[in-house]
Amino acid sequence: MSEVEPQTPTKRQKVGFGVIFGWIVSFLISGTCSLIFGKLLYQTQSIGRDGQYHHFEKPWFSNFIMFLGMSFLFFKFEINACANDRKIAKNPELADKILNEDNKRPQKSVYYKVLYPAFCDFLASFIMFVGLLWIPVSIWQMIRGSIILFTGLIRQYWLKKPLNKSEWTSLFIIFFSLILVGAASIFSEDTSASEPVSAGLKILGMFLVFIAQGIQALQTVIEEHLLQGIEAPATMVVGMEGVWGFLLTACVALPIASILPGEEGQGLHEDFIDSLIMCKNSMTVLTLNVLSVVVLLVFNLSSMRVTLYTNSLVRNLMEPVRTFLVWVTTVLIHCFWPAFGEGLTKWSWLQLAGFVVLSLGMLMFNGTIKLFKEEKKEEEKPIIDAEQNAAAAA
Repeated sequence: MSEVEPQTPTKRQKVGFGVIFGWIVSFLISGTCSLIFGKLLYQTQSIGRDGQYHHFEKPWFSNFIMFLGMSFLFFKFEINACANDRKIAKNPELADKILNEDNKRPQKSVYYKVLYPAFCDFLASFIMFVGLLWIPVSIWQMIRGSIILFTGLIRQYWLKKPLNKSEWTSLFIIFFSLILVGAASIFSEDTSASEPVSAGLKILGMFLVFIAQGIQALQTVIEEHLLQGIEAPATMVVGMEGVWGFLLTACVALPIASILPGEEGQGLHEDFIDSLIMCKNSMTVLTLNVLSVVVLLVFNLSSMRVTLYTNSLVRNLMEPVRTFLVWVTTVLIHCFWPAFGEGLTKWSWLQLAGFVVLSLGMLMFNGTIKLFKEEKKEEEKPIIDAEQNAAAAA
């Protein structure tokens, strides 16, 4: 799920507390719902193309929905840009007042350069959606914290920006937390009414999510390199990534997946027509897919506003809070509807310990928590901020 916001020249703005609070709440609610809806879809059954009930385990269709939600940002940007063009055409003197770094069209090459990070997003998101088939969404979200490991290693060995003592310590802490979370997932018994998942598939699911984080860390580096020194509004960049991702999924991935061998719901073969029929035959499946598009759009918009209106401390706290909300919500869902969500087990305490350690490691890496007295670096580290200032995806 695409949730990495590209760096843009947009400056932080000052607004009232009520506005900031509203966007933060919107960010947390939409970000939590976007993850939960995806897992609920996997746990929901409908009548498919063969006339039989089966679960809506459709990783490629999830990719399709995610990029569709992101692409609406691009159309929003273009509609506003066209409206501004008409105003300027009538009165050219208004150009300086109307156009700014948030709504000005970038040079045409940017539209094509975005294809490269979009491909990384396309690949990483699909791999993560496959991993989600076999692990709980709370575990899935916690494993995604491993992106900081890849971010740190890329900085150290590729970008030649040495990590300090606190950052190295935080990477080891994060790695240890992932071991705790992974162990909790492997040893926990399945609590939903779905078919039990073997330990091997759980390990495979977590491994896929882990690998996907390396691809998303690479995506951030590519975005930073290609868009360095270019004024490209966040709405346009994220939206254009959505357009490219949507085209890759709809025109390339889904047709190929429909002819690949294998069983439905295992990550390779996927019948798009079957997906549409399942949506038609189940109001629940259809509603969850529509809501997924809506919440992804809201999540991206609110994420950009949170980045625009708040400081780094607030943004660094958002992801641990969202992860905790995802877990709590899935547990509550399971309490009322045992066929869905996640139940608590004797291993949940180990997962909680892993989550706490992971959160501490993330906050240490971003400098929110300091263990050692070190001189502040004059150079900014946008790759870190880009990872933490989550955007889309979703």
